[in-house]
Amino acid sequence: MAVVPAGWSLTSAPLTCTESAIAHGLDEWARNNIRWRNAMTARNVCFGLFFGFLAFSLISLAWLFFAIISAVIGTLLHFLVHPRPLKFPDVAITTHGWANFGPVNHLVSNSVSQGFDLSVFSKVLPRNLHDPQDHIESNQLRLCSNDNTLSLSSLQALVDSDSNYMDAVSKTKIHDFRLTVLNSQSTTN
Repeated sequence: MAVVPAGWSLTSAPLTCTESAIAHGLDEWARNNIRWRNAMTARNVCFGLFFGFLAFSLISLAWLFFAIISAVIGTLLHFLVHPRPLKFPDVAITTHGWANFGPVNHLVSNSVSQGFDLSVFSKVLPRNLHDPQDHIESNQLRLCSNDNTLSLSSLQALVDSDSNYMDAVSKTKIHDFRLTVLNSQSTTN
């Protein structure tokens, strides 16, 4: 049975459908959270300015006003802007025969009158959304250096959720049936 990759990596290595779904989900998460990342960068700049202005306020109390303003802006950015949750597309896997003729791959049936044998899952539940903020890390050493929502416990929760999803998919009932192939005579009737 021929295996066709669901995607390709940057190094032209083939990707399975699960790897492609994870790459697509992470790419969408990064694109959807540009505003949040920029807000977190602005928050860090505000807190840096706060400490700089606070140091200058030792010389003159006029700098204390700027320190308070930058601290308020940084705190508001920290508490009001949140990342969007991580979502993965559903995964579908099919197996069937292929024939390579020139640059084109063609589906193959043993007999046009017989059709294709298909195996279809009865119902696969959608993946649970992964929100890093639902998994607070108690050990500060295990947090990402520039983002408090990314941590080892959040990553472990994502791995556990994905493992549970794969177990649920593998236990899903499969229905086998034959799909009739249409030919030119059957389409005119």
